[in-house]
Amino acid sequence: MSYLRAQVSVEYLSLMAVALVIAIIMWGVVSTTASGANDQAAIASSKQAVGKIRDAADLVYTQGAPSQLSIAFVTPRELASVSSSSKEISFTLNMSTGQNTYFQDTYADLEGYGLDTLAGNPGTHTLLATAIRRGGTTIVQLNVTG
Repeated sequence: MSYLRAQVSVEYLSLMAVALVIAIIMWGVVSTTASGANDQAAIASSKQAVGKIRDAADLVYTQGAPSQLSIAFVTPRELASVSSSSKEISFTLNMSTGQNTYFQDTYADLEGYGLDTLAGNPGTHTLLATAIRRGGTTIVQLNVTG
């Protein structure tokens, strides 16, 4: 009779081990999928923000000085840096696969003020795009106001 009890215990133990292995595999798949979904949400948010900033800069540039436009946009938690160079605005993200940069080109020469405050500060922000004349050229200033 004790042989039968030992056999049931071993069968029960092996059944629990198989269930544990299946649970660990499922957890790995779910966590990988969730990480990919978070990355995709950050990418979409960044692309939308860069596009909004570019559209605002192009609009005030085509209207000329002293036109202004205020826009609101959302920055993701993964945002590592923001930069505006001559005619480009870019967001660099820290993703699970490494750093990715998303950028848009504009018609106007850009000057950015307060863009560095966006990195590490997720959420909704306000930006004021202002067209100014300087030396016979129109320049767009990008000021983070909130």
